Amino acid sequence: MLVVVPDAGPNDMSLDDATRFIVRVGTEARAYGASAPRVSDYLARLAGKFGLRAGILTWPNHMLFVVEDPQRHRQQVDVERLESTGVALDKLARVGAVVDGVVAGDTTTEQGQRDLDDIADAAPPWGRGAVAVSYAVIALGIVVLLNGSWLDAVLGSSLAVVVYAMVLASGSVGDRWSGWLPLFTAFVPAAVAEFVRHWNPQVSTLTVTIAAVAILLPGYGVSIGIGELVEDHVIAGWTNLMNGLVYLAKQVIGAWMGSAVVLSFLDPPEAPAVDPIPDVWLWLLMPLLIAGLCAVFQTSRGDFAWASISCVIAYVTSIVAEEWWNDNLGVLVAAAVTAVFSNAWAARTRRPTSIVLLPAIVVLVSGSVGFQGLAAIAEGETTIGAQQLLQMFVVAVMLTAGLLVGNTIVRPRNTL
Repeated sequence: MLVVVPDAGPNDMSLDDATRFIVRVGTEARAYGASAPRVSDYLARLAGKFGLRAGILTWPNHMLFVVEDPQRHRQQVDVERLESTGVALDKLARVGAVVDGVVAGDTTTEQGQRDLDDIADAAPPWGRGAVAVSYAVIALGIVVLLNGSWLDAVLGSSLAVVVYAMVLASGSVGDRWSGWLPLFTAFVPAAVAEFVRHWNPQVSTLTVTIAAVAILLPGYGVSIGIGELVEDHVIAGWTNLMNGLVYLAKQVIGAWMGSAVVLSFLDPPEAPAVDPIPDVWLWLLMPLLIAGLCAVFQTSRGDFAWASISCVIAYVTSIVAEEWWNDNLGVLVAAAVTAVFSNAWAARTRRPTSIVLLPAIVVLVSGSVGFQGLAAIAEGETTIGAQQLLQMFVVAVMLTAGLLVGNTIVRPRNTL
């Protein structure tokens, strides 16, 4: 979608300097996890602060910038390739602070460019050790949500750390092999779980595999894609939606292949009845799962408590709303309440809304449902699988509707 701010103020900055700064802010913000609609609107309004007009067209891997000086009748067009670095909310917040300084006139665009270089080179607030532990505790919480056993929890958490090691290794092998990441990261946990199940039939291969790859499930990407389609960002939305489904399909194929390889030389044992982890543990482990999400998304230590509170609000609201109505309306109400909280927090602190909104959205999305649906279809259970896959889309739609309702109640501040 092309976003344009028509009302331009006085232009005290050269078109070249302003364009370079706008392009740099846009590419950095997208690389750190900001959504296409939010970045497009933010940059268009930023250009208006410089006395310029800007049109931003976004794709998942590219951005088109059209910046115009209406007073001098000049225009610049720039196309940039996006290099994804994963979600980094701390860096995203620091980018927003740099922009505020330039707009306020406290710093020049040249100094702003140098500040953006420093942000790009800065070490993340949470190192690899902390992220590895986060992968493990997220897997532990997912096992409880899926009614798994303690054995599933131990195995799933251990394999989640292995998956994280594979994610780190993929960064050094190039883009050619990164496309195989969803397949291999599901293949290894499924194969290991199936092998262990041969000796201990109480292991659930599906539960362990989902827990191990939980943080990689594309439920968030599918939800973002639907949200972008709703906001008329058709290209980015459709591409994100299809990329999420393809990624999910690769994961399911990898898990199926992992199980098939092991079962080709080991006979599958009969699955006995297994006592799931008591529900009370979910409330004890949920804070760890939320903290793990915030660490994986590289939330700064100063914002960590607020991001965690947002996740708690989203989860508790969904539970209460589900008791009153049903699961789908629970997601809608939870998303609306979370959006209201996030917008109010951003207006009060003048910090990017994404810091507290993005982790909460991930708490609500249902990528595991889509994984189970495709896995069931692969096993021949077409009806059950189709219902679960459809449920993933329903949740994504409810989530998008809830965010729209929340943004109507409390108008969002123009932030990243």
